[in-house]
Amino acid sequence: MKLNHADFASWQRLYSSVDLLYELQKLDIEFSHERPKSWFITASQKLSYQNKQAVLREAGQVSPPAPHWNDLSEWENNFL
Repeated sequence: MKLNHADFASWQRLYSSVDLLYELQKLDIEFSHERPKSWFITASQKLSYQNKQAVLREAGQVSPPAPHWNDLSEWENNFL
């Protein structure tokens, strides 16, 4: 991805609840394998989602992930 300084600064202001460099590195890896038609729009949408999730987590409104039905701890606690 090639992001200019102005867009990076805008994203830093918009997505202040996430580690922007970390998220961009993840997107760079993802896009190197499967490049979207419009990487800028796709990246903006993904960053927006991650930022919203971070805000909800900080507010305690996102429940922790439920264990998978085939998780070892589920078997130990419920079936053994």
